[in-house]
Amino acid sequence: MTTVYDVLVKAREVITKPEHWIKGMTCANEALIPVDITREAAYCFCSIGAIDRALYLLDGTFRLNDVLLDSAFDALAKSVKVDSIALWNDDSCRTHEEVLAAFDDAIAQTKETK
Repeated sequence: MTTVYDVLVKAREVITKPEHWIKGMTCANEALIPVDITREAAYCFCSIGAIDRALYLLDGTFRLNDVLLDSAFDALAKSVKVDSIALWNDDSCRTHEEVLAAFDDAIAQTKETK
């Protein structure tokens, strides 16, 4: 059974390389054209898109309004003390390193409750 911890670990893996993290859209191909997270051409992701993609890669499906998905979003939001991961991710001053650190913190927090 896939857990929030599994989803966060996979999401971090998805955006580990700086070129795989983006702002301003959920998911894009290498040409920075928006694509669905389920597409083979999906190449770069915002924090939310990385979580969406992770669940898709782990379970082979993409489910909006899923409890596991929402729990992963909540864990990341809690790690950075914000209500909106999208606004936090897209902040003009946000860095890739900060995003990875937030995932690391959320992963550590969910590992403790695993």
